[in-house]
Amino acid sequence: FVWHCENRDSELYVSSSAVNGGLFKVNLATGHCECVLSNGSEDLQCVHGICAKMDGTVVMVDRGDHKVKEFKEDLDEVRVLAGSGRSGTKDSSETSVPAFQKPTAVCCEEGANTVYVLDTSIGRLKMITSTLALTTFLWKIFGSS
Repeated sequence: FVWHCENRDSELYVSSSAVNGGLFKVNLATGHCECVLSNGSEDLQCVHGICAKMDGTVVMVDRGDHKVKEFKEDLDEVRVLAGSGRSGTKDSSETSVPAFQKPTAVCCEEGANTVYVLDTSIGRLKMITSTLALTTFLWKIFGSS
């Protein structure tokens, strides 16, 4: 299932949560498509939402691993931005390691190095900042916490 796509310059990044899915890159000039990260790999369990930044970094939610990660293709590196790796609802103000239940969508604020993550299972929008490296509860959208 295709969850999201992001266009940066002449490249389109597409996320697929299918078993044989992952993070794909399509060269819009040539039509060439390649899988740059596979679901079920060491670096990625099950990708959902993605956000491609201007510097080429792709921020993604790994719903299978309950984490928010960033992928730097030029360095062939995946780094965890937030998440304990276990399903949970606690924010950084409540515990030393923030947790996600089902992170689904992500949005990047370019200049501020801020990432917003929608955790649909608990109806919360969370914010990750590079200066604090933690998740903060922003808004309860629906349901009970």
